[in-house]
Amino acid sequence: MSKRTIIEAAKIVLSEHPNGLTAEDIFNSIVHQNLYAFKAKNPYNILLGTIRRQCYGIDFPSAYPIKHFKYTMVDEKTFYSLLDAATSDKAVTTNLAVSNEEMSSDLLPEERIQIAHDEHNETLRKQLLDAILDECKSKMERAVFFEKLVIDLILRLGYGADADSGFTTGRSHDGGIDGVIHEDKLGLDKIYIQAKCNTQKAVDSKDIQAFVGAMMNIQKGIFVTSSRFTKIAYKYAKEQQSKNIKLIDGDALTGLMVKHAVGLT
Repeated sequence: MSKRTIIEAAKIVLSEHPNGLTAEDIFNSIVHQNLYAFKAKNPYNILLGTIRRQCYGIDFPSAYPIKHFKYTMVDEKTFYSLLDAATSDKAVTTNLAVSNEEMSSDLLPEERIQIAHDEHNETLRKQLLDAILDECKSKMERAVFFEKLVIDLILRLGYGADADSGFTTGRSHDGGIDGVIHEDKLGLDKIYIQAKCNTQKAVDSKDIQAFVGAMMNIQKGIFVTSSRFTKIAYKYAKEQQSKNIKLIDGDALTGLMVKHAVGLT
């Protein structure tokens, strides 16, 4: 028997089964045909890990960039088949809608940890948004809290000369500036902040236009909302020639808060 890799052995087996096989069937076929001599104590787990690390649509820290396989779910079982060049992204990515519970039998320990980590972060993000939109607070209290939160986050991201370089202005929210970040100790370079705490209403281009107008001769601005921006708002911000405007919606906001440990206990 010529020396071949696990991947090559799996490919030989799957080339005879275009509709795919379970990992267990692939393993049994390799052993039966003597296509590869497993020397590990847990050969099946080695095969499963090798296939999943090179399976399109399955990504975790130790997954390989080169993919040779794809997967489908049938009656709560995972079937693996060869990934050919003709397979469209749409055909493969439809498999990604499968729930974690359905795939649990084939998940590697590292994948289980990654899924638990992602689920934990998603829960944190939802809890953070609930805290921001706390209905027990008045509209003014939520606005003041949100402005301070945004300033703290921007400073945590590394903007500002030091931890005391940002402050809220306390001005009117109608096109006004809610906060300022001094990028240097003398305050020569500034970033203007607008923080709009919305529950449902999306921020449109008129809000961005008012923000740009209030910036006067300041070139950098960050507009943060707890809801979302309309497509026209993104388009308007991108088209500004003399201003550099960054838009951060509620989803991006809570993601940054989790990543940089802002508002967490």
